Amino acid sequence: MLTLTADQKAAMVITAAFMGSAAIILHIAAIAFDLADFLRGLSIGLALVSLAILLIGKLRDEYLDGLWKQGASAAFATTVVLFLVRPFIIEGAFTGIDGARLVEAYAALVAPAAILAFFVGFYGARLRNPA
Repeated sequence: MLTLTADQKAAMVITAAFMGSAAIILHIAAIAFDLADFLRGLSIGLALVSLAILLIGKLRDEYLDGLWKQGASAAFATTVVLFLVRPFIIEGAFTGIDGARLVEAYAALVAPAAILAFFVGFYGARLRNPA
């Protein structure tokens, strides 16, 4: 059985968080620039692996739990803000953009924006409170 030290566990979680944030940025770029579907699938796969590693409770201690909570709070706040501004975006606050394309783009970017906010909150807490 593989036994990891506390430092190795922390390094694994931080690496997974970095991998997840890079994957979500790649996913948003693939949506925004209409890149190949392969890149969208690859980015989602990398993000899922990253989030699975972050969810494994055995790898987390109190410090990493605090980072997780900050990230989850940021993701929740982003979701609420996106929910509140949706009517203004969808109902034509921005003129000159085709309504159907705007609705489709908004729907495609809400979940990645929330996940990206999770990683921003995670890293923000890490920068404020280094281990």
